[in-house]
Parts: sequence; C-alpha cells; structure tokens
Amino acid sequence: MISVWIAIISGLLAILAAIITHYLTKRRELEIREAEYKLERYKDFLASLAGVGSGYKTYDAHVHFTNAANTLNLIASKKVLEAVYELVDYVQTHKGENYNISEQNKILNKLILEIRRDLHPRTLKDFKQFEFHFFSHGLKPGEGVDTIKGQHSHAK
Repeated sequence: MISVWIAIISGLLAILAAIITHYLTKRRELEIREAEYKLERYKDFLASLAGVGSGYKTYDAHVHFTNAANTLNLIASKKVLEAVYELVDYVQTHKGENYNISEQNKILNKLILEIRRDLHPRTLKDFKQFEFHFFSHGLKPGEGVDTIKGQHSHAK
C-alpha cells in the first residue's frame, strides 16, 4: 500500500514539475518577445525623432514621429513617457526665438537615460552622469555627401 502512495505522489510531483517548467519557459519567452518589441518601438521612435530634427521637416517625417510617439503610450514606462512629453512640450512652446539647443539636449539625455533604464534597469548606474550625443545627417532628400571631400552634392 505504501508503494502505491509513493507511486501516486511521485507521479503527481512529476506532473507538477512539468507544469511549472512549462509555465516558467513560456513566461520567459513572453518576456523576451516583449523586450524585443519594446526595443523595436524605441528604435522606431528615435529614428522618427531624427527625421523631424534633421533640418527638413516634412509631413511624412511628422506623421512618422506622431505615430511612433503615440505607440510609446502602449509600451513605455511612465518615466519614458514623461520625458517624451517634456520634449514635445519644450519643442512646441519654444519655437523660434527662445529655443535653446542645450536645454533640448538635456531633455533628450533624460529621455535616452529613461529608455535605457526601461530596457536594462541594471545598466543605469554606468550612465547616470553620461552625456549622450545626438547625430543628424543634415541632408535634404536627394542630397549626398562626398565622403572624401566632405561636401554636399545633389543626386542626379
């Protein structure tokens, strides 16, 4: 009789172990997919930000930025969203004369730091005092750059 109970308990423990393992594996897969999706959305947002900040502000660039920023409402942390809103508010309220690129860069630094924190919480301490640099190609559609001379050229 004891051997029957041992067999029943062993079978139940094996089934329980399989269920727990399956659950933990599926949860980890979901976390990985979510992280990949979040990274893609952040990359798209940064690309759209570069599009509206490159000196030529086209309708398509603004639509891309708007869509990318709105998508962040679905996946971004509260701190990332606050930084996005701060950037948008700053750009919209300081058009023209009062615009300070240094202040914009501080807001962008905060935004990048919050994105990094959202993606990799443990790397924050390495970048707490880090100043990110932002790059823009500065070209208009159809322009190219002669990489040897560093001069702009127009595509034919």
